[in-house]
Amino acid sequence: MRKIGIRILSALVAIMTLTAAFVSCSDNEKNEESESLTSTEKVTGDVIDKEEDKYDSNGFIKDELPDNLSTDLKEVSILYWSDAENREYEIDSLSNGDGINNALYYRNAAVSTRMGVELAFEGVGGNYNNCEKFITSLTTAVNAGKAYDIVSAYSMVMSVCARDGLLVDMSDTYIDLEKPWWPSSLTESCRIGDALYFNSGDASINTLYMMYCCYFNATMLDQYHSDVDIYELVRQGDWTYEKMVELMKDVVSNSTRDPKTDTFGMIGASLYSSTLLEGFGFSEIDVVDGELTVSADYESSIVEQMITEIQNMFNSDYAVMGATADVRDGFNTGRSLFAILYADQAAKRFSKNTQLTYGVVPMPKLEKTQESYITPVANPSSFYGISSSSKDPMFVSAVLECWASESYRRVSPELFEKSFKLKYSEGSDNAQMYDYIRDGMRFNTARLYTLASGKQIKPFTLVPTVDGTTVNWLTYTASVKGPMELALRELNVAFKNIQ
Repeated sequence: MRKIGIRILSALVAIMTLTAAFVSCSDNEKNEESESLTSTEKVTGDVIDKEEDKYDSNGFIKDELPDNLSTDLKEVSILYWSDAENREYEIDSLSNGDGINNALYYRNAAVSTRMGVELAFEGVGGNYNNCEKFITSLTTAVNAGKAYDIVSAYSMVMSVCARDGLLVDMSDTYIDLEKPWWPSSLTESCRIGDALYFNSGDASINTLYMMYCCYFNATMLDQYHSDVDIYELVRQGDWTYEKMVELMKDVVSNSTRDPKTDTFGMIGASLYSSTLLEGFGFSEIDVVDGELTVSADYESSIVEQMITEIQNMFNSDYAVMGATADVRDGFNTGRSLFAILYADQAAKRFSKNTQLTYGVVPMPKLEKTQESYITPVANPSSFYGISSSSKDPMFVSAVLECWASESYRRVSPELFEKSFKLKYSEGSDNAQMYDYIRDGMRFNTARLYTLASGKQIKPFTLVPTVDGTTVNWLTYTASVKGPMELALRELNVAFKNIQ
């Protein structure tokens, strides 16, 4: 187990604050006076009247944690999945030229110093192929009384840990869900009744990297639609699926329809393109009266209609379905007007191509009347919770709140520019688009509970098959709904037993 202690900060105080600013701050946030509290007491106090006390020197909203919480803990242990796609936990040292590494390093140092404890890290394999390994490690530790504190794991793992009683409810703790580092739409997708066993947001760079968004080729857009201001479409609420298809239709492929060589309005893949349905606000699983239930959307005619429309779009002469690599490569080589991809693809691919001029907008709405833009989050994201074996879960919740808060101010601004390679300045088009994308984060509830259901929950797919045969959506749902309902009933019973 590696430890990062408060001793490392003494030489870094002068350089701990990053200078980027990227999140619009609310004017009605409250800040409370710090006072001496034990770790089992709640935050109380008078509202500070000075507006400037709500924000740091760079204009970021601050958390409302007391300055001098007490605890018997000397260290806070963090069990994390060591095979996450991007490092976000223990950082040994500063690195020349790696801004995110350094921001994470400063984040850890700030948390350690503010909370007066060391951070002790232990990594265990836990990606999709190692889910059982991670769950077994935590289960064994909790049963043996080993006191892990914070648990951070691959998205689907956390619902299993919660179901098995390995995590505590964070609802009545120092976790402040009114703060922007816990996006409200993402939080709501994690709730079971009144309980919140895990959450994500700015605490995790893997979650921010795994936001789905819509990239557009700025050169092609100007070539085919020089009169269109796509940013203004977004601002006016007019960025819809219908409008996206309209813009795509002029980009016609040649007769070969090869996603590896031809040019299209969009090159898609089932993995990415199915998220359009999530962006439209459809859900397979809802929480009703505190219980997981199959959504009315699942067998609705509108979902079947939109699946058919999207399938027809990819069978047209202006769009094509290919492999996942074709989506990335097609956009990177300038052969696709639009591409639905993770936010991290800019840093990993597009920014390295000096011939590519691109922008980013949120996933389109189904129609203008849709309340807001929705940003699906992909599976390789990190969620955070508090272990049921922690000796002081209330204090640990303050540490986790501090972790998310410091990440919001230190790491996320750096990640924005690395992720999209677009300069962020307050009020700019790029800043506004990123805010739409980030603020709309929502994790698919069906995928979140897939492992906990024994993989009986079946998320949306554009290519449904029954017994290896391609079928329409309603035929597919008729074959899987029964097992889903049974699995959800069992899950609901399990969660009631631990509440």
